[in-house]
This record gives sequence, structure tokens and C-alpha cells, in this order.
Amino acid sequence: MIGWLKGELLHIEDDEIIVNSQGVGYLVLVGTNLLAKKNPRIGDEMALVIYTSVKEDEIRLIGFESFLARKVFTILLTVNGVGPKAAVKITDALTPEDIVFAVNNGNHAPFLQVSGIGKKTAQKIVIDLQSKVDKLHLQYSMNTASGSGDFNTNNAADSTSNLILKDAKSALKNLGFYEAEIKSVIGKHAKPDISFDELIRKCLSELKKV
Repeated sequence: MIGWLKGELLHIEDDEIIVNSQGVGYLVLVGTNLLAKKNPRIGDEMALVIYTSVKEDEIRLIGFESFLARKVFTILLTVNGVGPKAAVKITDALTPEDIVFAVNNGNHAPFLQVSGIGKKTAQKIVIDLQSKVDKLHLQYSMNTASGSGDFNTNNAADSTSNLILKDAKSALKNLGFYEAEIKSVIGKHAKPDISFDELIRKCLSELKKV
């Protein structure tokens, strides 16, 4: 099984590339956003984390920017109705951090931004992954602390974000709002880098309209 690939870029066509590694040309499926981000040219050296998809009639290589992105991809495949193509689109459109954050907050809205993902599938992703992303988050938070993880944030940042969410929920509850509506509105506006004041302001602005 191929888990990582490095070599010279030989060809680009839509969402597929061919990478020459030691004289062998590997055909790799990659997300369009990842290609746009890397903006490679023929002859450039490319290094990709690889997921090897094996079926009865084909073996396909799928490329990712990080090991964390590949791990999130494999977890998405456990959701009934989410196949490799849909999982690639999701991990290409959303960062691993965005996916973990959305699932942890019960917010399916970010997944609706992905082409081909409807409301029912988005909700199913959030429900099915609730128990799985916690372990993933803990695993990579620990790796980050040791310098081997893929998250851009560190443990201190994660702790701060969790504290802000906890304080915001408590503040809104003290103002008389119900648990269900608090969870819903926080899920819509919570982001890894949002401040407590900004989160409360956005939540109150929406809750007062209800």
C-alpha cells in the first residue's frame, strides 16, 4: 500500500495528476482546491500523503496535503452514503480543523458548502462522526504538543477555544435562552479564532430575531 509519494509532476488533467517517482508514473486523484493552492507546474517536485483505494476492478491513489486530512477522509468513509468522491470533495473544501470543529458543535452548515452534499447527508455526517472526531482531536492535539501533528493550532489555542464556547453557552443560558437554541446558534457562529465578545454579539443578534 502506498502511503506517501514524492516525485516530479509529469501531467495535470482536471483533478488528476501523474507523478514520476523513480521512473514510475503514478496517477493520483487530488482535490481542485489543493491543486489551486499548490499551483504546481510540470516539472515541479510534489510530495503528497496518499490513500490507496482498492476495489475489485481498480486501485486508485488519492492525494492529500497532510496525514490529518487523510485520516479525516477515512473517517468520512464510515458515514453511510459518503463515498470516496464525496469524501475528497469535503476534505478539499474544508480543512480538517473546520470539519472537527463543525462536528463537535453539531453544526452541519459548513458541509452544505460542498458540491453534491445535501442537508440530510450533512446532518448524517455530523451525527455519525460525533464520537469519532473527539478521539481524532485528542490524538492530533497530543501529536502537536510533541511537534509531529498536523493541526495549525496548539493545545493552548484549543483549550482557549473550548473555554470561550463553554463561557458563551453559560452566558446565554443565564440570559434565559434554552439549551437547544443556544447549541444551534453557537454552532452556526463558532470558529476556532473567534473571541468571546464577538461570539456573544453574533449569537444575541440572531436569538433576538427568533
